Amino acid sequence: MWIAMYNLVQGLSAVWNGEFIDAEESLAEACLLAGGESCLFPSHGAVCMEIARKQSDSDFLSFAIRSLKKAKDGSLMPLSFVSLLLAQAEASLGSESKWEKNLIEEWSSWRQGLIFCPFMIHLYFI
Repeated sequence: MWIAMYNLVQGLSAVWNGEFIDAEESLAEACLLAGGESCLFPSHGAVCMEIARKQSDSDFLSFAIRSLKKAKDGSLMPLSFVSLLLAQAEASLGSESKWEKNLIEEWSSWRQGLIFCPFMIHLYFI
């Protein structure tokens, strides 16, 4: 577990320096070492999405989707930001039905009293 934490710190340092390929490698190794219930998968997915955006590489979108699905499946409670990132990655690969499914899951993960918050967030992105 300590080696996984070391790789996490290396990955975050690489993100800070804008070296996303190095960050992806470190975070992928950290996820592998930490196991299937790792909270590191959202970070790995987000870094893969950034690499895909910068390099127009759909392979990294596939890596992002895989990591974000593991994060979503391994979480005890719904993580709205993971569903939102997953929806964005699915839409980038052209899967409208999966995009819609993940947006609905993101929307429903908010508590009833806080439903106004995601509405304002979505308006901000529009």
